[in-house]
Amino acid sequence: MEWCVKHCSGFQPSSRDEWLQPLATWFAPAVAFLLLVPPEEVEEKQKTNNGAVWDQLIWIRGYVTILGDPASALGGALMDVVNDFEHVARFCYVDECLEKDTTAFVILAGHLKYRKNEPLGAAWCSGEGDEDSIRKRKHAIKMILSAKTSFLSGVFLPCVLAIAVAAATLNDYYGKKGDSTTGLNLAYGVWYNWLLVLAVVCNCSINSISSDVAQLSFKEVLPDLVTSSVPLRKRYANTAEWNHWLNQKYPGGQYTGVGASDTHNASSRMDFDGPFYLKFVVGQTLGWCCVAFFTACATVIAYTTPTVGIGCRSMNFILYAATALLICLLVVFRHWVENSGLASGGDRTKRFKRILDALYCTLVLFNFLVIFGGTGFHLAGRWHTCRCMSLFGRPGDLIELAPYTKQAKENAENFWLLIAHVSYSISWLIIVVCVAVRSYVIMRLESYYYPRYTT
Repeated sequence: MEWCVKHCSGFQPSSRDEWLQPLATWFAPAVAFLLLVPPEEVEEKQKTNNGAVWDQLIWIRGYVTILGDPASALGGALMDVVNDFEHVARFCYVDECLEKDTTAFVILAGHLKYRKNEPLGAAWCSGEGDEDSIRKRKHAIKMILSAKTSFLSGVFLPCVLAIAVAAATLNDYYGKKGDSTTGLNLAYGVWYNWLLVLAVVCNCSINSISSDVAQLSFKEVLPDLVTSSVPLRKRYANTAEWNHWLNQKYPGGQYTGVGASDTHNASSRMDFDGPFYLKFVVGQTLGWCCVAFFTACATVIAYTTPTVGIGCRSMNFILYAATALLICLLVVFRHWVENSGLASGGDRTKRFKRILDALYCTLVLFNFLVIFGGTGFHLAGRWHTCRCMSLFGRPGDLIELAPYTKQAKENAENFWLLIAHVSYSISWLIIVVCVAVRSYVIMRLESYYYPRYTT
């Protein structure tokens, strides 16, 4: 280590092949996966005369937040799929027509921002028994079902093609066992598997349509419905409020008529209690575990490439996962502060909330720079230095500079390719389960609203 630092103090820029191959194989598909995630929408109160510019800024902010706070995005997407499954079970259980339509409405429009002071129930349940109201509700629901993005061609097939490219690359890597550059590129490819999972899972939710389509579909039934889609990081809390709205009307599966005077007074407001926050933490932790698993796989590959030890790349991975954990738990704490008794406090409480908001934005921006900067440094070769091979190595430690050494070949055989296969297998297991849930939910809804689909 000491000799290398003394005589090779600079860095080795990446050659064209060293940056072009990972860019085309791993990083370009990762960007495509990110763009498959529904973008963040502009709320009505945020719209200005410079709409196009502001929309682009909100669009960029949304994707920066996903990269900086991946656990909340994945947690929200996974909990959306779970909620769809729970709701469709209720949908199949009940017999009353209005309750079926209301449950379907929550399934299809649960991504829309829930506004506490809008009497939606009164409009939705008006004329509950007459044929014209029933026809309008069913027509609106059918429009949403028909407006779903083609999941097969729009989401699933691009991901399958990306996986096919990755499989071909892995097969090619079998002939490059022991090449440290190949191993490090593979570590980044494995790391971005969480984006593949997010791209598919967030589109497995039935409510992954734009708010404009939802508003047009429900225009005749809910003429005053003006809202925007909630970003994935806020999806669980928003869905919980829609669930509360549904349960206010049908506690125990029977209509109570709350919709007739649904102005959301104190008695009908949702109580964010202990069980809610327990589920919130579980959902956030589940999303973080997804990110942490793929990050751990990438860390192990980088840790054993080529010198065994924590280098710049493995530290980059560890720092990203640790910051993501802190951010996803901070999201829960922020929500508790905003909705607990502290929310009605004085200036000191308001300052505390502003501090939490600033802390969240700072950590998200920092984590975004960790993943974006780390990727850029890897492509540019800024981490091709002696110190980056072993950050905490002592001056007398041995480091491997040449590729295809005996230890590198053994590490490739025992770690690199094995971990890559495990990583892709786990990602596809999660994807298959979520796609199966999506198919089941759609089948149940369409078999009721389109009887010709029944066998």
